[in-house]
Order: sequence, then structure tokens, then C-alpha cells
Amino acid sequence: MEDLAKEILLVDMSTNIVQGQVLDLAEASEGTDIVLRAGTFKEAGQSSLVIITADVEPYEDEERNEWLTRSRRLFLGIMSSMSPIHDDILILVASEPSDLYVHVLADYFPRLSPKRVFGIGTAMATFRFQTWLTQLTNTTVNDIKDAYCIGTISDPIVVWSCAKVQDSPIAFIPLLVSQRSTSDTIVSNHRYHLIRKRKGRAWYGVAATVTRLIKEFLNSHKKTSDQVMTGTSKDQRTWVLSVYVPHLDAYMSWPVKLNTHGIEEIVRLPLSSDELEKVNEVKKSNQYDFHRSAQLL
Repeated sequence: MEDLAKEILLVDMSTNIVQGQVLDLAEASEGTDIVLRAGTFKEAGQSSLVIITADVEPYEDEERNEWLTRSRRLFLGIMSSMSPIHDDILILVASEPSDLYVHVLADYFPRLSPKRVFGIGTAMATFRFQTWLTQLTNTTVNDIKDAYCIGTISDPIVVWSCAKVQDSPIAFIPLLVSQRSTSDTIVSNHRYHLIRKRKGRAWYGVAATVTRLIKEFLNSHKKTSDQVMTGTSKDQRTWVLSVYVPHLDAYMSWPVKLNTHGIEEIVRLPLSSDELEKVNEVKKSNQYDFHRSAQLL
């Protein structure tokens, strides 16, 4: 409906599912010039942008390591089917565990720049945090600066040390300080579990986040000539995505700026000692998940 793409391919191991999706979306795309059709994994590997929504549902009482191993096995099958991919492809992971998936993708395709692989990570938690700040302070999103949730979807870290409302640090705003414990509930993924329990899959929140992200990326192709020369824009938005963070040598959700080639900049954060400690815990946990899931394959 946003008329962002010339052609959209839908790929799935189930012929019935993919044909049903094609028929359904074809109805929604009436009146546009978009070509919508079923594709193959090989075609996906040659696309400009791949959005991966496949994941593995955890079994009841299943150990986390077993679930991660099954998730990794699924991705290995997808990547093998897509190979070979071209060097300029962009891959967006819209499923969980996004940190593991992004790491596995980068490891499987070593020629692919880590700046071209990312997941939606804690983008939604960040949106909720920023909205919460505006509601408590009676401001707008434009008044909120450097307010992020980093880390992982399952354990987001609210960055208080650098967040500001109308240039005032939130750590010095009494109302926000008194409500700080509430922010952990606001950004948690309890909604994720509640939605899945009550209605199953196909979450509109995830779809909306992916659409906003892709719209911003594709619209960056339409910059004015002077912006194209500099590769930047004064209105360039900061996204919190699951990416490789070079100065931490880790995969986790982190603020980034995008351009037409993927990740343009990894934003440096002046974290407090407590926040840095939590980040290091996430780093260790994600590294353990990556290596442990490989051992159980």
C-alpha cells in the first residue's frame, strides 16, 4: 500500500501457504503497480532486500538451548537454500531470537558486510519507552532525545544516562525518576507473550515496525542531490536494531543510523557503570547462546 517496491516475492517451504499469501496480498495490492508473486529461495538470495519472518515455536517445557539449536538449524536450511547470495543484499530479521539469527547469518556469509544484516531487535521497546516519556511529560516524540532500549528483546536495558526531554536529562526530572521502575514493565516483552497466547502469530506490531523501517530505508534512495553527496540527512532517524557492535565485539540491539547501504553508523553511548555491566551480561549471554547452539547441532 506504501508503493515502496517494484516486485515482492514470497517464499515458503509450504506451497499451500505461499500461494495463499500471494492470493491474499494480491487482493490488498489492487490499484498499485507492484508485481507480487511466489518465488524460490534462490531468487530470494538475489533480491535487493530479504525480510526473514521464519522462526521456530518453542515446545512446552523445552530447554532454551534445545530451542536455540532448532532455531539455528532452521536458519542454516534457509541460508543454504538461498546460497549463493550477492554482496549487496540487505537482510532484515523480523523473528526471534534475532541476535542469534543475525550472528548466524554473518557467520554463514563471511563476505557479506555486517552492516547489511540486522534485526528489528528492541526497536519496538524503544518506541514504547519514548511514548511513555511523552505521556508523562506532556511532550512530543520530537522533544525526546537519545532515549533507547538496548540489549535484547527478552531483557531490554533502558538507557537513562543519556536520555533527555527538551534537552533536560531524564535522570534529573523528579517525576520520571519516581516512575523509573515502571519503565521496565513498559519496555518488557510481556505483550509479545500475551498476544501469542491469545491470538497466535502474525503480529501487527512487528509488521508495522518492519514497514516503517523499510519505508525509511527505501525512501533514503529519494534524497536530494546534496544529501546523496554527503550520505547523511539532518532528519536522519536513529533506530535500535539487532546488529554487530564493533567496539563491543558483540551482537545485540544498539542505536544505529541507516543509509542506502545498510548501517551507516553505530551510535556511541555514554553508558553508566550499571548500564555497562548489564550490556556485558547480554554480551556474555548472547555469545554463550551462539556457541552452545552450534555444539548441539
